[in-house]
Amino acid sequence: EMKRWREGDLRITTLRLVTIALLILLALATFFSLRTLRRLPNVVVYFVKSEETSFTLSPAYRRERVDGLEGQLSIAVQRLIDGPTSSEEQRGLSSAVPTTTKLLELTLEKNQVTVNLSNEFETGGGMASVQGRLEQLFYTLTQPTDIDKVNLLLEGESVIVFSGEGIIIENPWTRKTRETLPRW
Repeated sequence: EMKRWREGDLRITTLRLVTIALLILLALATFFSLRTLRRLPNVVVYFVKSEETSFTLSPAYRRERVDGLEGQLSIAVQRLIDGPTSSEEQRGLSSAVPTTTKLLELTLEKNQVTVNLSNEFETGGGMASVQGRLEQLFYTLTQPTDIDKVNLLLEGESVIVFSGEGIIIENPWTRKTRETLPRW
């Protein structure tokens, strides 16, 4: 009887040790996963990349402290206004968005974002610059999120004809499926 009791006790002890070891491994895996997730980019900002005869967009990935999708979009627009970092500039990225632009308000409703910018957003530059800033804003707000419509307001007014270049835009812009980033 004593032998059976010891064998049973040994099994229970072994199971407890295995359970404790598994719990420790699970805790370590969770800890390292959370540390890794905190370092992953959560904001994508699109800047202009100059090519030989045209321009295109190139994503810049940033890690920002922000809560929720609306906050994420607001910080993305602010980083777009701030322009590329020095390391991004070294990669050949620039911005067509005037740095004097101010984000007045950003709201999110379902899959549609409304962004209200100051009038400086449409000032200066030629056709390529104006086209570039619209593409930058649109892609920054719609990728990689589930946003597929963007309402652009300048000083609270809905925009249909943009800048002195007279670019007509849909308001809201509806994201169309594109295989590649825009080129202009």
